[in-house]
Amino acid sequence: IDPKYAQVYFNRGIAYDNLGKYEKAIKDYNKAIKINPKNTDVYYNRGNTYNNLKKYNEAIKDYNKAIEINPKNTDVYYNRGNTYANLKKYDEAIKDYDKAIEIDPKYASAYFNKALVLFIAALDNKFSEIGQESVEQCYQEALQTIDKGLGLAPDNEKFIPLKKTIETELKKLSKNSAPNS
Repeated sequence: IDPKYAQVYFNRGIAYDNLGKYEKAIKDYNKAIKINPKNTDVYYNRGNTYNNLKKYNEAIKDYNKAIEINPKNTDVYYNRGNTYANLKKYDEAIKDYDKAIEIDPKYASAYFNKALVLFIAALDNKFSEIGQESVEQCYQEALQTIDKGLGLAPDNEKFIPLKKTIETELKKLSKNSAPNS
């Protein structure tokens, strides 16, 4: 490999990544970055690889760098949101999904993951950390969000089970809060 050809290292890094050889992928991404430190895709892919290795803080650093270079890349916000969700930083995750949606209002997966994080935050009783006043309000926003995503991707099979689960939890809440007769 010509040591000055960043794209070759980047492509080989992707190949290693696809084979699950994450450490080798990172080495090639590092070489590509050394040659061309302005390539958003390399930081994004290395961030994904760190995410696969559960090195979430390293992943976030790479996503931050990718956003610094190209603040309009929805996938970077989406994946950084996923990483924040893995760290249970639900407020940060939601901000990133919202940013991805702001850039691309038809980004159905961002709606799904935002709804999922809202749902998980409610289950974990972390609703106040994400600016919600109650578990019920958290579920309501999750339901509205999943409906928006469903409107964009009505054939996406992962949306329906989440919607039904959220509706079930809302029914349980209303049953438990109903006055006894």
